[in-house]
Amino acid sequence: MKKNLKGKELKKVIKEFNFKPSFNRLIVTVNRLENNKGVITTEDALDSIQYVIASGESSKFEPGEKIMLDLDRLTVVERSASDQTQTISRIKISPFIHGDMVFTSLFDNEVMGKFI
Repeated sequence: MKKNLKGKELKKVIKEFNFKPSFNRLIVTVNRLENNKGVITTEDALDSIQYVIASGESSKFEPGEKIMLDLDRLTVVERSASDQTQTISRIKISPFIHGDMVFTSLFDNEVMGKFI
């Protein structure tokens, strides 16, 4: 399984990142949930704790900041493809590949806040 982006590797990616989002948009990591030993438990579970890689000029957040996503705001409810009477909740993000890493773009109102 792929490792989450943090620590020295995170700082290196931020320094080398060559894209600046517009206005109040952010580019953030797409880290997965980890157990207390730092092992990713599943590829499908997005961690609510992420890191800012790049921020637009109107954003409240700066690259390198540890943030908490508002997963309720990112959650959408859809009908099940196999049973139209059932609904499925899922987190809707737009991941993209930059180099060999995956990131997503969000608005800063989709972030609950930052760790200080």
